[in-house]
Amino acid sequence: MFSMIGARLNFEGARVLDLYAGTGALGFEALSRGAADVVFVEASLRAAHALKANLLSLGLGSQVKLMVNNVDRIPGSQLAGRPFDLVVIDPPYADVSSGALTIALNRLFRDLVFSSNALLVLEHASRDAPPLIERWSLTESRRHGDTTLSFYAPVA
Repeated sequence: MFSMIGARLNFEGARVLDLYAGTGALGFEALSRGAADVVFVEASLRAAHALKANLLSLGLGSQVKLMVNNVDRIPGSQLAGRPFDLVVIDPPYADVSSGALTIALNRLFRDLVFSSNALLVLEHASRDAPPLIERWSLTESRRHGDTTLSFYAPVA
């Protein structure tokens, strides 16, 4: 995934939003490639505790913000700051097929600012079509067995 992202986006100094972060693997990888900071959003308390333990063990407190909440319940104003350059999303696959992800993202993204060359990467089940996301245009989907990575760019 990250070699494909790196072909489209310079990680150096990037601001990253990691939604459905789990233990933080995607956001940590972005930091290891030069991202300036990451905002992690994770609803599961168990996963958030593991993510926080990872943050502490890696000494990354100043470069990250952890929000423990459902994506559809976070006011975009809580994520204000400089524009996001990269959004990585690895949701429960059922949220994609049910349409819940689309509703959550469209609500959250209304209040967020993205750089003009931002990139959104969504991991989802290959059996599901990539969702339509307001203010984003699907540019490519790459299938890897049962999983597909869909890449989006902001609509100008």
